Amino acid sequence: MKKQVLTLLMASLISGTAFAAPGTVTEKTHVLETTVYGSVQDGAVVDRINQLDETVYGTGFSGNSATLSKRVDTLYNSVEGSGTNISLREEMDALEYTYQNSINAGSLVDRVEKMERSVNGRIGSGSLQKRIVSLKTKVYGSNVTLTNQVGTLAVTKYLK
Repeated sequence: MKKQVLTLLMASLISGTAFAAPGTVTEKTHVLETTVYGSVQDGAVVDRINQLDETVYGTGFSGNSATLSKRVDTLYNSVEGSGTNISLREEMDALEYTYQNSINAGSLVDRVEKMERSVNGRIGSGSLQKRIVSLKTKVYGSNVTLTNQVGTLAVTKYLK
C-alpha cells in the first residue's frame, strides 16, 4: 500500500509539463523519437511513425484507416501524456523512483532495458507497453493503475 501511495504521489508531481505541446505531425514525431529512442531518426515520416508504432505497441502499421495525424496523436498521448492519462514516460519515472529512489535520464528504450537488467537479470523483448507492464508486475506485485492526483495544500503549512 505504501508503494502505491508513493507511486501515485510521484506520478502526480512528475506529470506537469513546462512546455507547450508540439502542434504538427513532424514536431510530435521529433518529440516522440527523442523520448523513445534518444534522438530524431532519419527517413520518411510515415516509416518513422510505423517504427514508433512497432516499438511502443508492438503492432507497426496494419493498414488501419486512422489518419497519420490521428496515429501520431495517439502515440503522443501514450508516450508523453495528455490531460489526466498517465503516459509511458510517467509510468517509467514512477517505476524507477520506486525501485531505485531516482529517475534516470535517457531514452525510454534505454531506461526500460536498464531496469529489466536490474529486475530480471536480462533484457526483455516485445513492445515498450508490455515490457513496462511486466516491470510494474515485478516491482509492485501487480499491474497497478497509476492515476494523476489533484489536490490543494493549506497555505498556512508552507507559507508562514
